[in-house]
Amino acid sequence: MISLLLAATLGPGSPADFRAAFPAASIVESPAGGRLTHASGFEAPGLGDTPEATARAFLAKYGAAFGIRARTVPPIMINTPTQIHMTSGFRCALMMGRPVPSLTPS
Repeated sequence: MISLLLAATLGPGSPADFRAAFPAASIVESPAGGRLTHASGFEAPGLGDTPEATARAFLAKYGAAFGIRARTVPPIMINTPTQIHMTSGFRCALMMGRPVPSLTPS
């Protein structure tokens, strides 16, 4: 009963789920517990046809074990911002200092 309750509170994608799916993996859990900070020495075959699809499927399934969750990202800005004054770009530069004889062209 307690193990069932513990599994329910950890939810899908918990560190326990990751350990069960990849028992040979070398993992490091956060000092506070509840999430993984590192995992290596495992393969996750069959999650996707391309590297990107595999990464997305892995994060969807096990991201919570690492403290990662999905969120909506705002769309990129397509229109350029309106300028409040005329801009003409970089026109000239003022260089100050003493020349170093060994660095000046001859």
